[in-house]
Amino acid sequence: MAYLYPDKPNHQLGLAPRENFSSLDEFFAQFKYTGGRVEKFGQSSNTNVEEKPKTTPAQVCVVSRSLGNNNSEGTSNKQGKSQVVRMPPKTCGKRSWAEVSVVKEKEDVPKRGKSPRRKMPTLTASQKVDEAYQRVGPGNTWKPPRSPHNLIQEDHAHDPWRVLVICILCNKTNGKQVKKVISDFFKLCPSAKAATEVPVEEITKLTISLGLQNTRARKIQRLSSEYLEENWTHVTKLFGVGKYGADAYAIFCTGKWDRVTPEDYMLEKYWEFLHGNKVTSQ
Repeated sequence: MAYLYPDKPNHQLGLAPRENFSSLDEFFAQFKYTGGRVEKFGQSSNTNVEEKPKTTPAQVCVVSRSLGNNNSEGTSNKQGKSQVVRMPPKTCGKRSWAEVSVVKEKEDVPKRGKSPRRKMPTLTASQKVDEAYQRVGPGNTWKPPRSPHNLIQEDHAHDPWRVLVICILCNKTNGKQVKKVISDFFKLCPSAKAATEVPVEEITKLTISLGLQNTRARKIQRLSSEYLEENWTHVTKLFGVGKYGADAYAIFCTGKWDRVTPEDYMLEKYWEFLHGNKVTSQ
């Protein structure tokens, strides 16, 4: 039996011997090009079977935020999450559609950050010496009317010091919390003089439910001490009195409510009540 290669038999090369074929055409047919496939001896040489094109595995692609808005093939999703769209991957011979996982760009995810701190309203130098904030004299007869808003200051408008203290207690908290402690507070400190004599720890203990109790206690005692002095002319000169406290003083104490524009929510409600009822200012 003759071999194509002297050093290797035909069956080691995957070739059938000549004796298995009735003609030379059939023998040489096993050497035809098969598209890269190697048919060994004994394999079927059926050329009518079409091999499926090889496709590349699904790929992860990065797309922009606009994907899913105009693309009918995609499914939109929330920011920062992956979504599945149909994209044409590379194929060997043909192009077909395959589902691939799509991850949105990192910059599409909004970064969480601290919200900007609200700027506290302040008074200008000229506003601080306005007559609305002048010290209440003995001849003042202003009595603020009761309103349906029931502000705490309405119950204590007869004492300007109490109005200022209430504003310190209401700062950075709500009126409901202050109403729970206001009665006990004025039992402990019925006047400015009493507030300077009470140990600061007692005020701190009483106002702990409002938060910032240490700061509030120190402010109240220092305010009370300065309030008892005779040399101040405008309430804006006292320690711890900002725009909120000064506006409350003008509305409930001096009666010159029409000269101020409060920015506190509840104080603005009372101001609108006075304006709507055409209350005459002092």
